[in-house]
Amino acid sequence: MRKSHSIPIGAAPGMICAAIALAVAFAALRAAEPATPDDRIAELCANVLNDPLDEAAVSELAKLRQTQQTQRKAAFEALAEGLELYLKHSYGTAAEQLRKADSVAHAADMADAILVRRLADVIRECERKAKETGKGGPCELCGGTGLADCAENGCGGSGIVRCAKCQGRGKTARIKCADCDGRGYVDCPACKGTGAVPCTCSRKAGAAVDGSAPAPDERAAIERVIAKARYLSGGGIDFDLKATFEVSPKTAK
Repeated sequence: MRKSHSIPIGAAPGMICAAIALAVAFAALRAAEPATPDDRIAELCANVLNDPLDEAAVSELAKLRQTQQTQRKAAFEALAEGLELYLKHSYGTAAEQLRKADSVAHAADMADAILVRRLADVIRECERKAKETGKGGPCELCGGTGLADCAENGCGGSGIVRCAKCQGRGKTARIKCADCDGRGYVDCPACKGTGAVPCTCSRKAGAAVDGSAPAPDERAAIERVIAKARYLSGGGIDFDLKATFEVSPKTAK
C-alpha cells in the first residue's frame, strides 16, 4: 500500500505551520526560477494574438525566434559533421561536435528518433575510443596504417639516399663507385629501401584503426541523420517543429 505523505489528523499546530511554510517557500522558489526561452516564446505567442496588437511583443518574438533558428542550424550542422567524423573514426573531434548538437533538444530529439542508439550513447563511444587511441582519430603520420614515410638520411619515403662514398657522383677517381654501382644512390639503411618505417604511434601495421565499424543498419540510420541535418542546417523546412505551423499575427485576425 502506498504511504501517504499528508499531514496526519490531529497533528500539532507546529507541524502544520511548518508544512505550510515549506509549501509556500517551494512555490516561491518555483516562481523565482527564470523563464526559459521556450516559456517566453509561448507567452509572447499568446500576447501577439490579442487585441490590440502588441508591436513590442511581435518584435521580441521575432528576435527570439531568430536566435533559436540560428542555434538550431548550428546544432544540425554540428550533428552532421560529428556523425561524418564518427564514420571516419575521428572520435575526439566527433565527440566535440556531437556534444554541441546534443545541447540543443530539437537536434538531439531528431537524432534519437532515427539512430539505432541514442545520440548520448554515440558520444560516449566516441569519448571512449578517443581515449583508447590517444588521439581524436587516425594518426596524422601514418593514417592508421602503422607505417610512416622514412625521414632518415634524406630518404623522404623514397627508399633511396645519396651514396656516401661517391657523394652521388657515381664515380670515385673516374672509376665506377662500387658501393652504388655507379647510380649515385643506395637503398636507405633505415628503411632498407622500402621508404616506410614503423610509426611513432606504435599502432601495429595493418591493424584496424578502432577494430570495429557500425553495422549496416546503424550506418544507414547515421547517413539518414546526416542527410536530414544537412537539409535543416541549410534552411530546409522542419515539419517536426511546432513553430512551423504557428499562426502569423498578421493573418490571425
